[in-house]
Amino acid sequence: MITASIVALFAGGMLVAELCLRRAVLGAVERTLSVTGAQVSVGRVSVSIPRRSVRVRDIHIRAQGNDLAQRGFTVVSLDAHLGCVSMHGVRLGSGGLGARRLTVESPSLSLVTRTIESGDQPAAPAKPFKDIPLEKIAIKTISITGATIDYTQWLSDSESTRVVMGGGNIEARDFSLDSLSGGLVPFADKILFSDNIQVSLDSLTYAFDQGMQELRIDGATLETATQNLSIEKIALQPQLPKEEFARRHPRHSDWTSVSVDTINCTGLDLAKLLSEKSLSIDSVSIAAADIRSFKNRKVFQPAATKPMLQQTIQQLPLPLDIRTVAYRNLDIVYDELPESAITDTPGTVTLTDGSGTIRNLTNIVEGHDRFIAIDYTTALMGSGRIHSTTLLPVAATDNHWEISGRLGPTDMRTFNRALEPLMNAKITSGEIASLDFHLTGTLQRSHMELTMRYDNLGIEFLDRRDRERKLLNFLADDLLIRSDNPGRNGRGRLRSAEGDFTRDPERSMYHFIWHSFVPAILRTVI
Repeated sequence: MITASIVALFAGGMLVAELCLRRAVLGAVERTLSVTGAQVSVGRVSVSIPRRSVRVRDIHIRAQGNDLAQRGFTVVSLDAHLGCVSMHGVRLGSGGLGARRLTVESPSLSLVTRTIESGDQPAAPAKPFKDIPLEKIAIKTISITGATIDYTQWLSDSESTRVVMGGGNIEARDFSLDSLSGGLVPFADKILFSDNIQVSLDSLTYAFDQGMQELRIDGATLETATQNLSIEKIALQPQLPKEEFARRHPRHSDWTSVSVDTINCTGLDLAKLLSEKSLSIDSVSIAAADIRSFKNRKVFQPAATKPMLQQTIQQLPLPLDIRTVAYRNLDIVYDELPESAITDTPGTVTLTDGSGTIRNLTNIVEGHDRFIAIDYTTALMGSGRIHSTTLLPVAATDNHWEISGRLGPTDMRTFNRALEPLMNAKITSGEIASLDFHLTGTLQRSHMELTMRYDNLGIEFLDRRDRERKLLNFLADDLLIRSDNPGRNGRGRLRSAEGDFTRDPERSMYHFIWHSFVPAILRTVI
């Protein structure tokens, strides 16, 4: 009888204690989150003293207008929901909180912000955790599953960007968080540590340029213990047809589509990235990539200096050090519609089935080689194979770059897709046996040394009055054009040629390289 009474009394005390704890947890959650000015609702709180567990369901946080502020931004609206937050094996000691596991299920965030005007800085954001006297948190496992984010940032009244993430999952083992100032303060003065974090997401999209372009990442996984990052696909997709893009784009930019499949990174130094804001990777492999660009010169584009590739790398906002990049199945298609084109058919240059390596991809001068080295093998215009080695300077003070390579046997008529729209002429016959070249340059000029072996070159001019066209074709075939190098049937002296080209800083590096071939080729065939 006495034993039953003691048990009943103990059970009743446990129920009362759990009820008090539930109320305390509910009140703490609502006070902690509502200090920001948001509206907070909590569905249900469960507490188990024997299991040392706490479970909070259906946490909903809403805010409108200027209730929430962050440095540089003003929140227009916020709507967050957490399906369930639970902690198991909770231990609360002097100055510290410990738990065996923290689980967050189906968190979602919908956030809209606007950029504030310069000089109109908001008040410092509230610190909802400042009154919690914890100096250390240690949790064996943290698990976040099924996270979604929809974030819109208004840069002006008419321009915005949008990020949408789906299927986000995080698992961190042996997690600890220390406060340097004796209180738990948002991010600024905390040490965050976990040597085993796994992050995955199903999809991430970033819409920009007033919704005209979208960057999408599918199937990304990061493991800090192995320092590996894998991504199933990255794609940059214009949201308008290429014929309309430049005309409707606010800056009249070129239409560019990029798709990269199966990217694997090894040796990703995440600790260095977080502590030193420096990106260091041992190796990157790319299984396939497709790059397409269309320039419509019939649409006016404001004058703007275009950087060379090495300048883009040098000017990255963080130090970069990637030791090796290996790529294969690289296809590049460049279309250009000249301003003077009679038809709407653009000139086209294709580089298909490309593969190669990039070594010493860095903008860190000290302790690295002088050059970024790019080895590249591809099929030019779907015909001849070309192999090249490119050396780009690492240092911004170094103005020297060079490319050397060799083009194998090629049917010269395959170049007509580029020549006919751009030069109003076509090649009627001709075979390249080999083309060896060495191109050196600075940011302003290039110098080409070239030897091209070819046979039976014939050129025809198009779209002129019949008599004028026949005269030009006669002059080209019989008087101006050297149809063979060396002479017919391999007789005669093998001609080599050199040529210089001055860069137009408002044109791309691709334009610079492509047109650097022209003077030497003309000196070979004329």
